[in-house]
Amino acid sequence: MAYTLQGTKDCAVVSICNFTGKSYDEVLAAGEIITPGFTYKVKMRGTHHHEITFILAHLTKRAWAESTPRRGQDKLNGILSWHKPNRKSGHMTACVNGHVFDTNGKVWPIEEYRRTYNFNLRKVWR
Repeated sequence: MAYTLQGTKDCAVVSICNFTGKSYDEVLAAGEIITPGFTYKVKMRGTHHHEITFILAHLTKRAWAESTPRRGQDKLNGILSWHKPNRKSGHMTACVNGHVFDTNGKVWPIEEYRRTYNFNLRKVWR
């Protein structure tokens, strides 16, 4: 897990890189997928949840389920979407065995990360 933020608010790109082991450029290229009626694009900022599911499936060649996690999942693995209370935008990180790999290069236990930044865990892709 070697990637950190390269642009402004590119946490989706960095999180996918960190979890899948793909390069930054590979993730950006995978986002340029065109299917009948839809264009999926990983953006430097503001990538939407439905786009993440499709892009992860394309990169890893497997199905990804998006769910709302419960507390107490110490061994959680996947891409996590975080939000602060009463805020529309959020933040995305990679998580392996309950440890959050933030886009600044720091690694935190999941509950400590949540409490430190006052985040609510909204979605997980596994």
